Amino acid sequence: MIKIIKTIISIQTTSCEEDFKPSDKMRKVYKQTITRAFTLVESLVAISLISGIASVGYVGFVKVQANSKAAKLKQDIAVVNNALRVYEAHGGDINENETPQSVIAKLKTVASEESFKEIIGLRESMIDRRLKIVMQSDSDAIGNNPRALWDHNRKKFRFSSTGRKGIKAFEIGDDDNIVPVQETRNSNLKLAKKSNWVWDYEDSKLMTSGENVPVNLVEADDFSGFSSEIYDGPLELNMPSFSMVGGKYSLDFFADANLLISNPNPENSSRIFYTSDGNNWSAYNGESILVDPGETFAAISASMDSSSWLDSEVNLNTYTVDPVKLEVDLIAQDNPVNYRMMGGEMESGGEESTIGSNVFISLKNSDNIPLRFINSDNFNVIWSLSQNDPTFSEEGSVNQFSNGFLGKRVHHDINTWKGKDELGFQVVARSLNASIFNDSEIKKLSIGIQKLQLEQPSTDFGNNASPSSNEVISLFPNNANGALPKAWRIYYTTNGVDPGFDSFGEPVSGELYASGIDLSTVSGETVDVRARVYGPSGFGNWFSPSPLMAFSLNKWIVPEWQGYVGGVFHRMSVSTYHNIRQHLISGGVDASFNPGSGLNGSGKAIALQSDGKLIVGGEFTMANGVKSNRIVRFEKDGRIDLSFVTGEGFDNDVLALVIQPDGKIVVGGKFQKYNGQYRMGLARLNSDGSLDSTFNVGRGVHTDQNGWVHGLDIQKKGWSDEIDYSTDPYKIIVAGCFTRYNNYPAFSLARVHLNGALDVSFNTTVGVQGIVHGVSVQQDRNIMIGGNFEKYDGVDRKNIARVDADSGKLDQSFDPGAGTDAPIYTVSTDSEGQVLIGGGFGLIDGTQANGLAKLFKSGAVDGAFNFNSIGYGDWTVYSSYINENNEIYVGGEFSPEVENDSKPFVKLNSNGELVSGYIPQPLPKGAAVYAIVESSFGNASITGKFPETLEKKTENIALLNPQSGSVDESFDVGKGANGAVNVVSALSDGDLVIAGGFSMIKGQPRNGIAKISTEGEVKSFSSLVEGGEILTVAEQTNGKVIIGGSFTSVGGNYRFKGIARLNVDGSVDESFVPPGEVTKEWVQEHEWKTWVGSWVNVSTSGFDNAVRSVKILSDGKILVCGSFRYYGDIYQPSIALLNEDGSLNERFSIANNNIPSVGSVYDCLRLNDRTIFIVGDFPERILSYKEDGSLNESFSSEYIDSTIHSVSLAKNGKILIGGNFTRIGDRSLRSVAVLDKNGKCDEAFNSTLNPDDEVYKVIGLPDGGAVLMGDFSKYGESNKNGIVKLNAEGSVDESFGSSELEVTKFITSY
Repeated sequence: MIKIIKTIISIQTTSCEEDFKPSDKMRKVYKQTITRAFTLVESLVAISLISGIASVGYVGFVKVQANSKAAKLKQDIAVVNNALRVYEAHGGDINENETPQSVIAKLKTVASEESFKEIIGLRESMIDRRLKIVMQSDSDAIGNNPRALWDHNRKKFRFSSTGRKGIKAFEIGDDDNIVPVQETRNSNLKLAKKSNWVWDYEDSKLMTSGENVPVNLVEADDFSGFSSEIYDGPLELNMPSFSMVGGKYSLDFFADANLLISNPNPENSSRIFYTSDGNNWSAYNGESILVDPGETFAAISASMDSSSWLDSEVNLNTYTVDPVKLEVDLIAQDNPVNYRMMGGEMESGGEESTIGSNVFISLKNSDNIPLRFINSDNFNVIWSLSQNDPTFSEEGSVNQFSNGFLGKRVHHDINTWKGKDELGFQVVARSLNASIFNDSEIKKLSIGIQKLQLEQPSTDFGNNASPSSNEVISLFPNNANGALPKAWRIYYTTNGVDPGFDSFGEPVSGELYASGIDLSTVSGETVDVRARVYGPSGFGNWFSPSPLMAFSLNKWIVPEWQGYVGGVFHRMSVSTYHNIRQHLISGGVDASFNPGSGLNGSGKAIALQSDGKLIVGGEFTMANGVKSNRIVRFEKDGRIDLSFVTGEGFDNDVLALVIQPDGKIVVGGKFQKYNGQYRMGLARLNSDGSLDSTFNVGRGVHTDQNGWVHGLDIQKKGWSDEIDYSTDPYKIIVAGCFTRYNNYPAFSLARVHLNGALDVSFNTTVGVQGIVHGVSVQQDRNIMIGGNFEKYDGVDRKNIARVDADSGKLDQSFDPGAGTDAPIYTVSTDSEGQVLIGGGFGLIDGTQANGLAKLFKSGAVDGAFNFNSIGYGDWTVYSSYINENNEIYVGGEFSPEVENDSKPFVKLNSNGELVSGYIPQPLPKGAAVYAIVESSFGNASITGKFPETLEKKTENIALLNPQSGSVDESFDVGKGANGAVNVVSALSDGDLVIAGGFSMIKGQPRNGIAKISTEGEVKSFSSLVEGGEILTVAEQTNGKVIIGGSFTSVGGNYRFKGIARLNVDGSVDESFVPPGEVTKEWVQEHEWKTWVGSWVNVSTSGFDNAVRSVKILSDGKILVCGSFRYYGDIYQPSIALLNEDGSLNERFSIANNNIPSVGSVYDCLRLNDRTIFIVGDFPERILSYKEDGSLNESFSSEYIDSTIHSVSLAKNGKILIGGNFTRIGDRSLRSVAVLDKNGKCDEAFNSTLNPDDEVYKVIGLPDGGAVLMGDFSKYGESNKNGIVKLNAEGSVDESFGSSELEVTKFITSY
């Protein structure tokens, strides 16, 4: 039986003989075969080209004797091995560990769908899936029977007649429905079409002797001598095969779509010609042809021997693509943009390194388009800066492509934006090759303006200023945020109307500010100024106009009186702080917290509520005389909180307190009852002091008798202060001296549920063998304990241990080594997890420590924590508190090394050093601090054992409440000044300058002058003023200070007699040089021994007598008034005008006849209209000048019978004077009067009451009233103790009472 074979493979053999002539019938069958199985031939050609397979053979028929089993097996082996090679060429994997069965199984697999992406065409198995192998029996293997053995190294079957047991035969089974197994393969082999080629010969029949069976593979040269009688003509050549099948592909396929053409015909039988345009044919020489979308390729196998071969049919393949829609994108480098960014010119600050910005045009889907198609031959991009269709725009187009990618940067700056509120970009990509691309959508982008916020303007006037009708108000733009452009504009009104702005940022009313607002042009007494800053003209829309500046000026505005006073006075205060007190952030006692008589027993525990109230527990039974058995709550000012009702309270000492997140108060101690109800050592109170009955402790803490609770803390589940307690549950840690909790074993440490029941999951049934004094829950919820014990859970832990947060067992990762040599009484944890311990110990793990140490998380001693205990003697630490800044408060008891020196309370930084500037008010000898807590304001409250009465004396400076006259305690100057305060004046930086005859202020050395804050903090400003007092101070615009007085030297320099200028730090400004000389003179100190004496400095520099007033004029000149006669060696009585360098200006002089020749000038007033008033004991008592030095002829006062000490501005531009006069003109007016603008007495101010002594200072008030200060004790019949406040008509303001100050005299205020 002869069967025509579909597919013939010969990899190792030579090709067929050239003169082989198939018959017509064979040719017909061959053509049918080729037509039906054409892709197999293509496959073989591709394999030969790509995988290096040597050649392809053609069908031949060899008659093999059936009894030749060996020959049959050899040929079967050859077929299987050839199938193996093709399998590997198609990406199959054969490894050295394969068995014969596994090899055959792999050849039966088919390529998976994934594999088709790389292996196009082959969709069947390499062999018939019915093929099976028959293995030799043991007896077959013994003899010399033929067998097929698997060669692991060469990865193929080989024939053998000896050796190990092998394959006896290959057979075809009868099962036609075998489901193929899919296998994923990876290969570069690409075939053209679907192929169904199989092992297809009848091999299932038994071989019988003499029977001829056709096979499909032979060894080399076995074709000789055979021929076919079926067909005797030329055979038609097979069409060339393409490595890519024609069809529709994605565009990215064409990135490197290289076409190969293979010749599936016998060697030298034909040659391939191809064309891509249908006209021009080219010989194919094996090159790769790059295919473009839309191209059609045709190829033919042309015969080279017409007697044997006919030209093949034409193989035609067209390669198309679905056009890709172009996608463009616009990306703004900046959106929105601002004026500065666009190149608008700015004032200093905020300059840009570049000018303008860019919009980037990009091809959004470029990653999905092969680079070779991104060029101007295939598409172009057109953009527009208008709202018009960019297709018709002439503004710009993109026809340059960098590295294959579209890239265009469109620049825009302030000029591009001219007249626009927004900038609209449009862009579109237009296809020039419809077979590849479709047009993009029009992409639009709008860029907006980020308006810069202009700042509110400022002025040299404000609501506290006092301009005159001739004054000019200046307005200034501010540039703190760097947003101020050049060509800024200010628009203002003086009638109270907002200049406003429209949608373009332009003002809607007002006038453009040029060089100042001239008040003389404004009618009426009131000027209501409204002003805003705007952007440059034409560019107002780039800015948000500034917030409105609004202020109203009475042309004679009198500033409010602040209440700061100086003079010669003092205050004695006696306070009792028995066992409870509060310290300010500076360490001094907070007098605003006054607990009255305090506690009649020691305080042992303290807790701060969220509302600032303090709860204190201890041994006491009374608080400020009120029955309070062992617990009390204080208001923030120290008063007993009577809403906290404790009834009978506790029957024994309270030792521990903790406040739950819900505000309830957990109390521990020695007690058995609260308000008559049993609560053995542990109770919980409601916020009103009542017993919380939902917290049931049963027998509480106890041993065989009673137990004590020494420490309490809260353990949160999640430890989050931001989460409400109801969603972040917590439990109570109880520590002390006990062996049971409500009859259940718990050794000195327990965890309790919120209902009071013991949490038995927290197992301390072995726990502490001793007493726990201190407990602290760390941020990781683990628990630090300190006390007097040897072991925990049977493990050595001398007085300090850490307990696991969940189990209650010892946390052995915390190892303090040998522990402490004496008990620990307090334990605290900082935010970094380090542990502070305090007690009576001297050693911690062998390291020296005087009752205080800090440990790392591991338990090792922190050697960087170095508390210098020198001067603290034998110190026992009982209490500690660490604030959020990791600053440490420590309290305890010690035996001082210095008699009457007690320091049981200190504040340390995290390294154990004393906090600089924190000086705790001393406690009496023998005092002890048992508990500490800090408020959110930084005030520390302490309780313990320190019965004391504190006596405090404050001298010569104070802050009075301007309405009531009482002392304002917020101005804390401690002991005040130890000498007269003659000057209290405000500086431009907001601080106060204090000057006079003192050498100390608030306990700090300051010679004659000091700078303090409005809260009383002494600043670093200081200077050495000697030989007399400072009587006056004036600040220049540059912050330097002119001082005047009776002193003889400043900073050791005798040139500065009576006047000097100080720099902003208090040092002497040497550029200010008064005229005169400083010499040395021998002063004999014995009646006749001329050699006994000393050299003294003699100065003719400066002023020869006291300077009492200094004022800075508008031109910067310095007006000096006083009791002097000479300035240097220049005769200049009472008034001198100095230049910036200290030299004399001759505008005021005897020669000009415009200064008093006799008497003294005590005070000077300079108004904003540049009018000057001087007062004193010179004959006229008061004179008025213009700033040029000429007398103000419109001002002429009536006769005043005695000295005027002080002058001040009064309401409506009137003048207030005070002194020791008794008459003005024919009116009886003693010590105080109001003069109008012409110098005449204002009869509306009619003070019929007189002080019993002199008035040294008068202060006008905005409502027309006045404050008088002096050394009087009565004003009329009222006891006014040196200060009185008058109403506008001159009557006494009785609401302003006398302060508790003991006054000699008030001298100054501002």
